[in-house]
Amino acid sequence: MSTVIERIERCKDKLSHHHLKIASYILSNYKEAAFMNSVQLSKKVNISNPTIIRFATALGYDGYNDMQKNLQQQVRNELSSLERYHIEVESDLHIEKHRATNNTTPLISKIINTEIENMCNMISCLEKDNLNNVVKLISSKKYVYIVGSQVSHSLASYTHYSLSKIKNNIIHISKWNREIFNNVNKNSNNAVGIVFALPRYPKITLRIMDELRSRNIKMIIITDSLLFPYSSMAEHILLLPLKYFSFLCPLSSCLCLVNVILAHLAEYTPDISQKNLAQFEEFVTSNNIYYKK
Repeated sequence: MSTVIERIERCKDKLSHHHLKIASYILSNYKEAAFMNSVQLSKKVNISNPTIIRFATALGYDGYNDMQKNLQQQVRNELSSLERYHIEVESDLHIEKHRATNNTTPLISKIINTEIENMCNMISCLEKDNLNNVVKLISSKKYVYIVGSQVSHSLASYTHYSLSKIKNNIIHISKWNREIFNNVNKNSNNAVGIVFALPRYPKITLRIMDELRSRNIKMIIITDSLLFPYSSMAEHILLLPLKYFSFLCPLSSCLCLVNVILAHLAEYTPDISQKNLAQFEEFVTSNNIYYKK
């Protein structure tokens, strides 16, 4: 899958004068350009909006939105939270200038709409056969290692808690120490890894993936892009294209995907799931875990 930058470099000699000007700006300012709509880019380079759209088509994209989505995927891992915040603020300032004559979306709606868009993208990328294979792999292994750190830590923690209700021997790995080392060495022949790999791809996650691969443990990778550098390690990849809002990381679609996996797993192994759920309820009742009036 070629990136926007690679396509520009390939086509540079064939581009018209105006298209070359657009290409030059993107090559020099690709992080900022990735979050500009066609009108904003048009004003930045002083070239008409239709020419901007034709430029995207000339690179082989279906339109400007298609090109922008690919450019965002390319730069997402390079952007710090602060950079994303500044880009969003600049975009809001641009909108503010037109507030008197244009209706703008309130902040709460912008955030919720971003999450809804991510949900729709998740559904469009979710293939039934791939999901079934993921469920079969999880059910076939005695041990499940859940890997996730930084922003993915909360996803891994939720998955660990929820999956533990219906299946035994679930281990959340967010660091590499002697205890985890011994556990992985002892159980590697009958284990699977579920890896959450969202930007900005923490090094500890990559380190743990290296350790799992060295022991031939199959991995299910949940990531935002096929450009994730360790994608080739996956037995199965579940793709979650994410549109970001400012410095925030949208997790609704990620949590929804986890729930989909768990629901399918419970249906695939009903007897085991019901037995473990009964044991979970017995434990929380006997240990008075939850508040009761």
